[in-house]
Amino acid sequence: MVSRDVFSFSRISLLSITTILIVTSFSYGRDVLNQLSEDIKTGPTLFYTPEAVHYYSRTGSAGHISFQDIEQAEKSFRALLELAQKGSVSSPALPVLIDRMPVGIHVTTVSATFDGRESFDDWVSSYLMNERNNFIFNPPFLDHSAVSRCEDFLEVTHNVDFKERRETGGEVRSAVVDIHIVFRLHIGEYALASVTGVTDVREPENWVRWWRENREQFQHASADPQLREYEKRDYIEGAQYNLTLVSKQNVEGVVNSVSDTAIVLQTDDARRFLLRREQIFTGQLVMLPDKPSASVADQTPKPDSTSDFGDLVNLSGKTDIMIRLTNGSILKGKFHSIEDDLLIIDIDGVNIPVRENVVDKISTPN
Repeated sequence: MVSRDVFSFSRISLLSITTILIVTSFSYGRDVLNQLSEDIKTGPTLFYTPEAVHYYSRTGSAGHISFQDIEQAEKSFRALLELAQKGSVSSPALPVLIDRMPVGIHVTTVSATFDGRESFDDWVSSYLMNERNNFIFNPPFLDHSAVSRCEDFLEVTHNVDFKERRETGGEVRSAVVDIHIVFRLHIGEYALASVTGVTDVREPENWVRWWRENREQFQHASADPQLREYEKRDYIEGAQYNLTLVSKQNVEGVVNSVSDTAIVLQTDDARRFLLRREQIFTGQLVMLPDKPSASVADQTPKPDSTSDFGDLVNLSGKTDIMIRLTNGSILKGKFHSIEDDLLIIDIDGVNIPVRENVVDKISTPN
């Protein structure tokens, strides 16, 4: 069974988030996903090491196989590992993963003499285990750290070529053999399992069937062309989303803030949740952000209002302050400090940074 961490659904108040920039939005660039996908497309679907090429060319069991560029293969494999590491953020690359599903293939041949002091099958198994460990710790491509991540997707098969054999009662008593051990690292399936959270699907044909049945979850296409355009972007502050989490829970709300690792979602009952990107299985854009309404604008007191950061230098600590952001959100707290274009406000004992370029108006009540 493939092992994979399932991230729990963590609920946390916005005011307890000390490291997130409330008003600064980062996105996992689609250009990065596109580049990783291209690296996978240009790499081989089946990569044979020189040892594997020699073995299959000699046996003729896999047709004609020519020498392959290991650098190109490793570039493709590392792209797969990077997509896997980012989890569901890599969902847009799923069609490429389903289409390619790369496999790295290596063959080791062990020449040995069996003396009959144990069963022949147990004797062969000890060689298989030893060579499996050698493959993981001294891999013929990538490195130990990379291969060990995919260990659950390593398939090991073998066949025995007898040079000499003596049997008694149908059991091998002594032999001289070549044990051909074939390693298939299903790195494409590892990436698929990591991105989708699906751990019970194996074999390319089963993945294709799974994709046919589940692709709508990953390729939501709204009838609204404006929504479709926005869905090409990262999470939008102020927009409403319906999210399905890796833990199979659903939550809907408005995105308050976005970072490169997490989002803060506020539900209709005013609860706020901090969700790491790898916790989110799929996300569907429900509604684009509205422009600040007149009623929202009226919430900001007019006395002593200013949008000039320079005017805040003379404020004393703990002065009440209200900030209206360009997306219409309102932050209320106490002035803490200011440096260049970064204002720090204290909200219930937590220091929240706010950049000047996302501030519409700052007010200090009388």
